[in-house]
Amino acid sequence: MALPRAHVVTFHSQGRPHDGGMPLGRVAGIMRAAYEPHVASFTAYTPTFLANLSAAGVSGRDALRPSERLAHNLGLAEIGGGAFKPFAILHRLQQLPAGDLLIFRDVNCLKHPPLLAGAAQIGVTANWLLSAAGTSDDVWMPYENNQLRVKHHCKAHAVREVGREAGLSGARLEATFEHPLSQANTLVVRATPAAAAFVLAWLRSCLVPGRLAMRPNPRPHAEFRWYTPEQCIFSLLGAQRPLFRRHLAVCYGLEGPSSVRLLPPATFADSALASAPALPDSFAHWVRLACRRFLSHVPVLMRATRTRADGTT
Repeated sequence: MALPRAHVVTFHSQGRPHDGGMPLGRVAGIMRAAYEPHVASFTAYTPTFLANLSAAGVSGRDALRPSERLAHNLGLAEIGGGAFKPFAILHRLQQLPAGDLLIFRDVNCLKHPPLLAGAAQIGVTANWLLSAAGTSDDVWMPYENNQLRVKHHCKAHAVREVGREAGLSGARLEATFEHPLSQANTLVVRATPAAAAFVLAWLRSCLVPGRLAMRPNPRPHAEFRWYTPEQCIFSLLGAQRPLFRRHLAVCYGLEGPSSVRLLPPATFADSALASAPALPDSFAHWVRLACRRFLSHVPVLMRATRTRADGTT
């Protein structure tokens, strides 16, 4: 059976005078060089491009509306606090044939070189991940580890607001603070109505006034560290129902099963990762080659990369 076609999506700010984020256009060019030969399409959204789009009745300008500054990511608040992520995913998803795969990857592969890892096998790996995680809505976002919880990086006000919107209260609402925290550097989405509905719900929740800002946050959790807004909202929506049968943890590299951990404790009868669909287990050679090859050519790639007139790269 043929694998579904894979499409990679990323987003990058351009810096002044275009937007208040970092100038990452040339870094996006490195990512394009790594992924484009191995996928059906590669799309890099920018604030300039995204501002003129709409998806499911939502304006791109709304997804870019500045929010209060985030202490650990000053530029992110200038370009919407992360709402651009579900917006870009939903916009591209609506253009894809049913069943195709969309893989979103954060763009800054100079800060996190493993974002380039596994590029040659990204379609195979993405298809395996959806199967191995047992997704209920055809959407997968990894967990980084079993230590980080919602209480550490979600403001309590958002936890309680999103929970109450879902009808949670009392002990069930407070239990949300202990849900594993998703890590939004990577998403895999299959083009299905269920996936589009979930991403739209994520986007709409991100656009609630004040939700992606540091304040308001009365009664913060005692173990709160700092706010990572868009992945927090995804985590809260995922905590409301069993979004995955298996909680798979990945940091930045997608090298196949060798890069994936099953978060303990196992709560499902069939949750042993060994029972997941098989995937060739050795991508380590590609990881080393990809990072070495592309990072060694950074100066050349950065000189060659230009931003197009429409704001894409």
